[in-house]
Amino acid sequence: MTTDPQSYRRALMHPVKYRFYMLWRLPSLIFWGVKVSNINETTSTVTMKHRWTNQNPFGSIYFSALNGAAELSTGILVQAAIQGKNPFSMLVVESKASFYKKAKGIITFNCSQGDEVQNTIDALNSEGGDSTLWLSSKATNEAGELIGEFAFKWALKKK
Repeated sequence: MTTDPQSYRRALMHPVKYRFYMLWRLPSLIFWGVKVSNINETTSTVTMKHRWTNQNPFGSIYFSALNGAAELSTGILVQAAIQGKNPFSMLVVESKASFYKKAKGIITFNCSQGDEVQNTIDALNSEGGDSTLWLSSKATNEAGELIGEFAFKWALKKK
């Protein structure tokens, strides 16, 4: 997509570039209506609205759509951190989720572990090897109520 973290973050915030990138890489996120609403060095925020393309038979957002949006909120911090560096591989090797309320309306996913991501990538970039990193995302509804908590264990390796 780009070669430096700032350009990567700007591209994610650009509606047309985001849609083309996601259609190419993660088309289900477009189908579910997942959008990046904010990303900087330390935090990413992703939103999705309950609609017919992401609903379950019980009148709320399907758990796999929630997991996809939560994973994106963590993964884009890693993607941004590796831009402009030697090639890295990244893969989710474990995940955990807890659901507390029905997901209706607009759901916001927030991950604020960008500093941990950057420190891990910097260490791998200088020392090589591989590492794992747990990143979490909290999902809230429009009223600010906690809908769910998600955690993803990312395996990172300098190629």
